[in-house]
Amino acid sequence: MSKALYIHHTINLALMIVFIILQFFEIGGLTTSIVLLALFLINSIGFIRANSKHVKEKGVTIEDNQKFKQ
Repeated sequence: MSKALYIHHTINLALMIVFIILQFFEIGGLTTSIVLLALFLINSIGFIRANSKHVKEKGVTIEDNQKFKQ
């Protein structure tokens, strides 16, 4: 997996952890939830675009690439 894809995964994981913590302690309210959701969606769209560029360059999907490494 390319470095850009690792970055997108890490950011999405951090956003989800922050969202879960805020929801658990009932901090922030609706505005914070909407902002975190928007950031998560924007990052997910960036991940999809980065993945499509990776597939176009390499000619294989991430799953196929992992199979070849094993």
